Order: sequence, then structure tokens, then C-alpha cells
Amino acid sequence: MTWPARLLVVSLALVAVAACRSTSEGEGARLERITLGPREARRSVGEAQRFTATGHYVGGATRNLTQRVDWTSSDPKIAAAANTQGDRSRVEMVGPGTVTISATDPKTGIGSHATGGDVTLTVLGKLERIVLTPSVITRTIGQTQRLTATGHYAGGTTRNLTQHLLYKSTDPDIAKVTNDKGDKSRIDIVGTGTATITATDEATGLSSTTTGGDALVTVMPPKP
Repeated sequence: MTWPARLLVVSLALVAVAACRSTSEGEGARLERITLGPREARRSVGEAQRFTATGHYVGGATRNLTQRVDWTSSDPKIAAAANTQGDRSRVEMVGPGTVTISATDPKTGIGSHATGGDVTLTVLGKLERIVLTPSVITRTIGQTQRLTATGHYAGGTTRNLTQHLLYKSTDPDIAKVTNDKGDKSRIDIVGTGTATITATDEATGLSSTTTGGDALVTVMPPKP
């Protein structure tokens, strides 16, 4: 095989590899639909939520389009999508209510709404109180207890905030809280006596103490 022929074969091979790679990444293939995630979200006024946009292409390839699409909210008075460069999917919670968040590819005009890929976002009113349950606990040394924290919002909506709060004990020598990630409400019983457990929302500063939602732990001495 002559040198020009070899060069042609190599060139064609490189083109083929590049084409396969491009298609596998969604480049060069036709965009069919866009799906957003998470499909449902609940946040309170003043918070923010980021979504992910996935492009689905002919042939089955997918691609992350989060920073390439235009984001819209069905009601900016409830949730506003600013499309900030580098953080395009960030949506700000403005007022209580429910909205639909959509995303559109500006190059093709294909949007998540066309194929049912939108997300539903529920914005809760202002956080008004935090309640811990059970509110009265009796344990012995060596046991553990986990609490549930419920946030009550303006308008009567509630939300489980157990893993989103900061817990404290009035006496760590009786009831100790560690605020471990994923297990934040765990209480280790270490000494006899009574202790009050409080939970605080760091974003707003509201605590269970403010509205009488603390939990009281009584630790009994071990049985003889």
C-alpha cells in the first residue's frame, strides 16, 4: 500500500472514531427531548433550588444540558428563574404556591414541556414554628433516641425538617446530640437526669424553643 493510501486510511479511521465519540456524547445527533430533575421539589420562601436538564438524542445517547438551556417558571411571582451564567438552573423561591419549571434548548427550540419532562415546584410560606416529636421521652443510660422535626409554614403546610436542622441539648452529660449527617436527630443517652432538646433552622434562626416545640428527655438510673 502506498504512503498516500495509508494516510487516507488513517484519516478515515480518525474521522470514524471522532464521529462515534461525538454521537455517544450527544454531539452530532438529533435532540429528541429534554427531561428535568428532580421531578418534584418543595422549598420555602427565601430558599433556592437547582435542577438538572438531560438531553435525550436519537440513538439513545444522553447529555447534561443544565447550563445550556433556558429555564422558565410558569409564575415568576412564586418562583423566579434568573438564568445566571454558570448557575442557570438556580430557581429562587419568592412566594407561596405551585409552579411548573421548564427548560428549552435555544438552538433547536425543543423544550421539556413538549414531552412531559417539566418539574413541579411547590413553594411553602414562611416557616412559623418547629415541633419535635416525641415531645416527652424516658430512657435509660446506653439507649438512643431519634426525633422527628416538623416545620409548620404560613398557610398551614408542613414539611419534614428532621435532617435540615441543628440540634442542641441543654445538658450533653445527660443527652448528647452529634448532628451527624443523615442522622442529625440522634440522641445518645449518657447520664441520669433531664435535658431539653432543641432544633434550630439556621437559615431563618427559628427554633423549636421559640414556639414551644422542644423535646424533654428524662433518663432513669439503670435497674439494679
